[in-house]
Amino acid sequence: MPRSFQPQPLPIQTPRRRHRQHGREWAPLLLTCFLLAVIPTLASACSERTEATTSAVVATVGDLEIRLAEVEAHATRELRPLDQERDTILRRHLDSLVSDRLLDLEAKARNLSTDQLIETEITAHLTPVTDAEVQQFYDANQGRIRQPLDNVRTDIRQHLEDQRHSERRNAYVETLAAKFPTALDWQPYRAEVSSADAPFTGPVDAPIDVVVFSDFQCPWCSRFAPDLKKLTNTYDRNVRLTYRHLPLTSIHPQAMAAAEGSVCAAEQNAFWPWHDEIFARQAELPTLDFGVVAQALKLNGETFAQGLASDRPAARIAEDVEAARELGIASTPTLFINGRPVALLNNRPIFDQIAEVVDDELTIQGVSH
Repeated sequence: MPRSFQPQPLPIQTPRRRHRQHGREWAPLLLTCFLLAVIPTLASACSERTEATTSAVVATVGDLEIRLAEVEAHATRELRPLDQERDTILRRHLDSLVSDRLLDLEAKARNLSTDQLIETEITAHLTPVTDAEVQQFYDANQGRIRQPLDNVRTDIRQHLEDQRHSERRNAYVETLAAKFPTALDWQPYRAEVSSADAPFTGPVDAPIDVVVFSDFQCPWCSRFAPDLKKLTNTYDRNVRLTYRHLPLTSIHPQAMAAAEGSVCAAEQNAFWPWHDEIFARQAELPTLDFGVVAQALKLNGETFAQGLASDRPAARIAEDVEAARELGIASTPTLFINGRPVALLNNRPIFDQIAEVVDDELTIQGVSH
């Protein structure tokens, strides 16, 4: 159903707070530039594709035919990130076009040029970025910047100015969307994310299915967990939160053991107490005795030990790892809301970003909130 327009925050280029299993991520700007070069061709091909074209024969081997649909199915894992990025780029450009049209309409109504309107209602309201704010940003992100302040002072100031301009523009455009009838009928990209047999909290029939792929030794997953708990508390009957395992064992040597312990805890209906306890004691993982944790949670020690000695935990975790591989996931935490991959920005509160997607999903489904 059409819904009101709310401009999406522009991605500000800051280092990502995510852990990856293999290698370093491309800088977001380089990745975007690459995809912008590649995706228009893919987008054109996809937009023109029909059932007839996907059934077209693209190769023959002897008497055997290979159809385009078979090729696409074979390449699903590699194409999925491109589909997701294409959706993100198109939505960003849709927001830009809607915002531009709203600014043009308001400028015309006030007998101004669009540039004059932007200067009057956006630029004139911006306050200069102070040296203290630059220093504060640097101090908060020094561990990731890893350069002397003098080397990055200009870049930080520009980053903060861009962020301030974007926030002011979005806020002003929202007021215009209320003045001029504006509605979106955009259908977001959704991946097929199964949550079968995974531990969850919340109603089975909740309209919002939140799935997180996480790692018990990932520091960002630990910082992320309170926001997810706040989400379930805030939305109560409307959200089901599902946990899926993705222990990045090459960089987190205790992650697998912690995950296996959680599977055994889940067999005694204590996954979430285990989840909370392990994240709270994450710094102790290298020396933590999981038997002591099980005892503290009042689990049956013998049953817990027998579970750890069995093949069940490893098999259960392997299912999640394979699901993550099929989805093209290589970092934690990775979040899906009703199949929508949620790309979290570093410059905004995590909970606010998640809540925006949840609210949008509730609106799409016509659920009051």
